[in-house]
Amino acid sequence: MVHPIRKRLLALGLPLLLSASSVAAQQTQKAQLAQADAVVISSGREGGSYSFIAARLKSVMMSRHQTVVEVVPSRGSLENLIRLDDPSSNVSLALTQADALAAFIEKKPKFNDQFIVLGDVGKECAILVTGSHNSIMTVRGLERTVGAEISVDTAHSGAAMTLRQMTRLQPGLATLTPVYVDVIQALLQVKVASPHSKLRALLLVQRPSVVSEAVRIVLDNPQSYRIVPILETDVGNLELPDGSLVYTFEEVAVGGRERPESIQVETLCMRGLLLASKSKLSRESRSKLSLMMLQSGSEVVGFTD
Repeated sequence: MVHPIRKRLLALGLPLLLSASSVAAQQTQKAQLAQADAVVISSGREGGSYSFIAARLKSVMMSRHQTVVEVVPSRGSLENLIRLDDPSSNVSLALTQADALAAFIEKKPKFNDQFIVLGDVGKECAILVTGSHNSIMTVRGLERTVGAEISVDTAHSGAAMTLRQMTRLQPGLATLTPVYVDVIQALLQVKVASPHSKLRALLLVQRPSVVSEAVRIVLDNPQSYRIVPILETDVGNLELPDGSLVYTFEEVAVGGRERPESIQVETLCMRGLLLASKSKLSRESRSKLSLMMLQSGSEVVGFTD
C-alpha cells in the first residue's frame, strides 16, 4: 500500500515529468526539423565573388525565411558541382560558371536531371593577361608561342574550366601547358619574364567590374601588363542542354566603367548560376529558395555588370 504522502508527491510529480518530457520532445522535433530544412551551399574561394554571394544568401534566408544556411568554401566551380552531385556530401546548393556546368553535364549526362537553376548570379568574364614586353597581342599569338605555360590558379578553378573549354573549341590552344600557380606569383613571373620560366600568361575569370587584387595590380601597372582580347573567331561557342549559348562576346571595362584607369577589352563572358539539388532538398525547401530569389534575388546577387 502506497503511503498517503508519497501518493500525493507522485500525483504532483507526474504532471511535471510529463510536461518536461513534452518540452524535450518538442525541442527535439524542432531541432530535427531545423536540421532537415538546413541548406549547405558550396561557394568558392574566401574573398571571391561567390563567397560574398553565398554570405548574402545566408543572411537573407536566415533573417527572412528562418532557414539555417551553412556556407562551405571551395576551390571553385568544379568542386562545387562535384559536391552537389555526391550523395554522401551534404552540399545542397552550388555556385558555378555556365561553362563548368556544360562540361560537367557532358561528362555526367544524368546530372542534368538532378538540379534546378535558382537564378543567374551575374556575368563573369575571362581576363587573359600577359606581359607588355612580349609580342603576344592575340589568342593566336599566344598559341604560336612554342612551349608556353599559362596559369589558371588551381585545377578546380573557374579559369581552369574555361581554358579546358576554350581548348576543346580551339585545339590550337593545346600548345599551351596549364600550370597551377598562385595568381599573384603568376603576375610576378609574367612581369619579370625570366628566361628560366615558360609562364607567358594567366587567365582570370571574374566579374569585369570587380577590382580584385590581381586586377588592381594589372590596372596600376599598364607599363608591365597587357590584357589580350578573346574573340568569338578565336574559340567559337558552346551550348547548354536547353539550347542556350554558354558564352557571349562583348567589350567590357575591366575594373569598372567608373574608374579612369579601367581597360576596355573584348572578351568572352558567361553567366554565373545558383543550382539547387532536387534530391537533397525537400519540395518545401526548394520553394522557399525560389521565393527568396524572386523577392530578394537582386539583394543576394548584389551589383551586376
